[in-house]
Amino acid sequence: MDFIKSAVHNVASKSRPPSYVSALFKDDHDDYDSKSHPLQPVGGPSSPARPRPKQWFPMYLRPWFITMVLILMLITAVIVEIAAYFSEKRGGWRLLGIAEFGGANFLKSAIPVILTTPAGFVFGKIDEALAGMHPYVVLAKGRAPAKKSILLSYSGGRPTVMFQSFLNTHFLVLFSSAICLATGVLSPLASGILTSRGSPVTIPNVQVTSVKSLGLVSDFDSLASFLGAAGFASAAATQNLTDPPSILGSWSVAQFNVPPATGPGENGTVVVPTTGIQTLSGCGSAVSTTTSQTASGFSLTGAWRTCNVAFQLPATGADQYGIEPVSLCQGDLANLPLQFQPVVFWFLSESTKTTGMTFCQPTSKAYNVLAHADLGSGLLTKIDIVDANVAPNNFTGAPQNGQTFNGATFDTTNAPPLVKARGLAIQTALPDAIYRATRSYPGGLPAMIAQNNGQPLTDLTNHTYTQFLSIAAQSTYFFDTIAPIQSQIINWEIRLWIYPIAAHAFAAALVVIAIIALVVHMQHAKARRDVFLSADPGTIGATLSMTSESQFYKTLRAGDDEDAMERKFKGMTFGISRRTWQIVAEGQEEGCIGKKKKKRPFGGEVVRVRRFKKDVALNGGIEE
Repeated sequence: MDFIKSAVHNVASKSRPPSYVSALFKDDHDDYDSKSHPLQPVGGPSSPARPRPKQWFPMYLRPWFITMVLILMLITAVIVEIAAYFSEKRGGWRLLGIAEFGGANFLKSAIPVILTTPAGFVFGKIDEALAGMHPYVVLAKGRAPAKKSILLSYSGGRPTVMFQSFLNTHFLVLFSSAICLATGVLSPLASGILTSRGSPVTIPNVQVTSVKSLGLVSDFDSLASFLGAAGFASAAATQNLTDPPSILGSWSVAQFNVPPATGPGENGTVVVPTTGIQTLSGCGSAVSTTTSQTASGFSLTGAWRTCNVAFQLPATGADQYGIEPVSLCQGDLANLPLQFQPVVFWFLSESTKTTGMTFCQPTSKAYNVLAHADLGSGLLTKIDIVDANVAPNNFTGAPQNGQTFNGATFDTTNAPPLVKARGLAIQTALPDAIYRATRSYPGGLPAMIAQNNGQPLTDLTNHTYTQFLSIAAQSTYFFDTIAPIQSQIINWEIRLWIYPIAAHAFAAALVVIAIIALVVHMQHAKARRDVFLSADPGTIGATLSMTSESQFYKTLRAGDDEDAMERKFKGMTFGISRRTWQIVAEGQEEGCIGKKKKKRPFGGEVVRVRRFKKDVALNGGIEE
């Protein structure tokens, strides 16, 4: 042991500024007296061996905590995927009972926060704990420069920490900070998971009452139903009216009573299985027309398919229009009764001396259908054809055999005067409604006749005539009856849905982050297995306890900044003593890890001290 004192004295007494080695053994008092305070040799009585402390780790780095966090992330990913599946399967979720909290908007804002905020907070704490622990991981490995160990601080902002850890090749800290930043991606993904939209909710087994059934009415020849239809079609052509209940375009269904709204939806639809008739007007523009002036007026001719018409008109000095049966036909249109013959709507423009003609041959067919009616207005919104196997009746069977009245021309030779008047009114009302509707077209009747071979005029005629035929079918081909029908109500209500793409992306991000975090923390757990800290090193007391018997810190003075400390510690490396479990300067204090130790016969350890050219036996060993 005298050798140690002599060596230290020789080094410390050289004529040069006080060195770090001399400071290692300087007394805490400035009035140090070598006689009254003799230097203690390295590993001497001043630094007795200490039992290894228990391993202290921050809660956020403990295996059970990391495992719990990762499992919760995976469970959250699974729950999101399951919720997305059931969202599609059941058509979203009702929002009952949360209206006072803001309904769907509250959930769309709150749930993403609940899903992402804990992850961001926890991984932020984990990253702080890992970064704060890493200097001790470096020290435990030994041979650590001061800048990468005792002067290392990862307390800056996360981008700064990532850059600094990259320069220091501390990749575990780098990836931990990257994971923390990656949790920020979860927020925009989670914000797109929930959406609200109108969704159908079906209420089955709702009974409605049908008040009509398919079949030809007995008083159809009174023409009352046709006159009423002509009046509505005439008003609709000029007033832009919608179809009445039980009518939708070319469809007419057996009338039923629309039930009141059921459930939370206010814009629901009732779906009723019933019978419907689709009546097609079969209208088309004349293939050719001629308009010739005569001494008394005009001579008009027209051709369409296998049919031809020709008639004379007086000169009135105004536009003329009308509807006529088409009896001169060949093939399957020949020799038809008057009420089943094709008809022609004709319009003569006095100003241009041109004629527009539209020929129509209506047809009808009965179907079993699903009629969709709005609960609020009672109007039809959709017709779905089921099949054409309707029950036997006197419209599809004898005596009508599915033939369709043209609705405008009837044999009223022997009819009462009232019926004759009705027939005349029908023949007047229909073309009059079409003619008055032409006034809203730019250029009026002449422009409609001239454009595209009169196609605009044909389209207008087709619309008006189809509406007339559908309304007439409701009163002519359905008779009064009362029967219950089992139907269903489809309510449209605002429901909460999970957007599949956002849900899959969010779940995938959780799984990827969890896997990367698992790898990082498994590696960090392996790296810190040699770190033995008895308490949280973040306190001043814990810091002092880690250096209380070390000597290197005595080179520091109050007011030393980071640059000054770097200069004082330049060229030194540090580690944690395996004997005292304190931070020491390697090669200048005893028992550091990272040094090759030689066992001596008497149980001592030999540590090679760089500035001494001899090995020193510790704990009762002998000199080499």
